[in-house]
Amino acid sequence: MSSCCDLTTETVLSQYPECSNFRAQSALISHSDCNELRTKLTDLQTEVNEIKKKLEESSQKALKEIPLDIHTEVAALDESKKWKKRALEKYSFVDNICDLLDELYYYLYEDQDNKKEIRAIIGKKGTNKWIRFQVSVIKYLKDEGSIEDEDYDDTANGCDEIVQDAAFDVLNKMLSTTTNKSA
Repeated sequence: MSSCCDLTTETVLSQYPECSNFRAQSALISHSDCNELRTKLTDLQTEVNEIKKKLEESSQKALKEIPLDIHTEVAALDESKKWKKRALEKYSFVDNICDLLDELYYYLYEDQDNKKEIRAIIGKKGTNKWIRFQVSVIKYLKDEGSIEDEDYDDTANGCDEIVQDAAFDVLNKMLSTTTNKSA
């Protein structure tokens, strides 16, 4: 009885005649053919890596384009159940503040010298950038203690001015941050 180490090519070919064609083909592969195959393999690996990179970039871009839900974003600003409940309510202070900010939108950059910088920060209405800006204003109001029991539904008591001042404070802070980064 022979061990597997005693097997020769002839022994294998005699037991498996269907492999003889493969042996004949493999004998024809020269050293230059091997180098050519290596080059092709390297090129294919590079191409696969480029495709992976493009896929990753496009998936990241797609994730950025998934619309944010303003109520969920605001609810995430605080762990208390009371805050989350108020933030998730339909037609709550979140909607009222967002409506006021939507009315302020053009006023935020209209007469400003740095319109492009401001637009880059706040984005277009309805975009995720705009929603993030709105969340930042709501966070600012929350941190200042302006939201405790206020629903921002009555502009007669100055809610629109409070939101406007907060929006400009947040915007100026963001502008100074971007100015400091570029300096």
